[in-house]
Amino acid sequence: MKQALAAIFVLATSMAVADPLNGTYTIKKDGSGDFYSFTDAASALVTRGLSGDVVFEAYDGIYDDGVVDMRYANTAGKTVTFRPAVGQSVTVCAPGAGFIFWASGDLAPTHYIKIQGLTLKDCAGWAVCAPRCHFWTVSNCRIQTDRGIMFGGSFDSVLNCDIQVTGTTSSIGIYFAGSSGFAANNFVSGATGMGVYTLNASGTKLHCNTLITDSASVNAIGIYENGSRSTLRGNVIVGSLVAYSGGSFPASSNYNCWYKHDGSENLFYVSNIRYLTMESWRSRSHLDTNSFRADPLVVDKWTDLHLQASSPCIGSSAPIAGILTDFDGEPRDAQPDIGADEYYPVGLVDDTSFQISECRLQIEPNPACRYVRVSLTGQASSTCQTELRLHDASGRCVLVRPLDHSTTGPLVLDLCELSSGVYFVRVPAGSCSVTEKLVVR
Repeated sequence: MKQALAAIFVLATSMAVADPLNGTYTIKKDGSGDFYSFTDAASALVTRGLSGDVVFEAYDGIYDDGVVDMRYANTAGKTVTFRPAVGQSVTVCAPGAGFIFWASGDLAPTHYIKIQGLTLKDCAGWAVCAPRCHFWTVSNCRIQTDRGIMFGGSFDSVLNCDIQVTGTTSSIGIYFAGSSGFAANNFVSGATGMGVYTLNASGTKLHCNTLITDSASVNAIGIYENGSRSTLRGNVIVGSLVAYSGGSFPASSNYNCWYKHDGSENLFYVSNIRYLTMESWRSRSHLDTNSFRADPLVVDKWTDLHLQASSPCIGSSAPIAGILTDFDGEPRDAQPDIGADEYYPVGLVDDTSFQISECRLQIEPNPACRYVRVSLTGQASSTCQTELRLHDASGRCVLVRPLDHSTTGPLVLDLCELSSGVYFVRVPAGSCSVTEKLVVR
């Protein structure tokens, strides 16, 4: 009898483990979540499958457990999302491996994957590699890997990412090897080969990106197209060899800032023909009527691609349908800036760590997508009983919450009802008033 009961228990347990995934699951390094690591979560996608949309929410930590291998995962038309949980900071690594997130449409229809708000670093190849997979989106991620993102399907997107390419030989920031790719509001720096590489990706749209290749790499190209004809609009494109190279002209190109690190006008190379001036390029291609050649004047060409106050890109673009905010989530002006950054004067409010009379307002994360944690620290924090006010860019107060740091700790604000844009958090703290800018994406 005992053996029969044991057999029933084992059978029930195995059936529970085999249940398809559906809903939200947690990833926690301390073992208290549904999964210990991203690799475990990916393994469950492969072995258990899914019966509905799935969200994996990860908690604070550095997850360096190896490749997140989804090559045999059949998503069956459902969406799978990897993202940090509320207010959490999450880094995913695969030291020495060729990929961090990996899938292949040849082995299984691993489509509709979303990777949001993560830091991806420390691997010897691609942060994300998904050949022949469709409807993938990488958004709001910080990437520091030898190569950036490789997509080889249709309708794949890279949005609002900071991609710092660390490879020393022929490295690539974003690689589209299929049709209908879309990249917008991205910073790409450090590529020794190509900032963006497209292969037979004639439907690709590159809008409002800042692409600055490694200035020490004499062969680096801002955008290289092989059998592709992309739409280029509102981009900063800086190369070392040339800014653009391809077998044919882009399908469309305008409102771009083109530049070479050495300042020369040898910007374009198409079908074995060099175009040494913007005038000759416009005359032959009939493109880039409102584009120009100039140093974009970013803060730092490796670590910070935001525009300086004197940048010629400020106010030099035109609105693009659907792109209403920039890399930071700040609103685009009626006459927007070229590149991923919409310039806002420094000094209107402090960007980070604003401090008056030893009172400090901490906002994490910032920029934020769904929730944010607000803390008041410093001399007044132990006795401070006040209120928090959230104002929109016009100065209108949109939210008020009591704030007593000594008893409640960080205050969690729900941002789900707020539109994307710039807000200001203000807290009276004794004799001082602390103000911090908050960007909602």
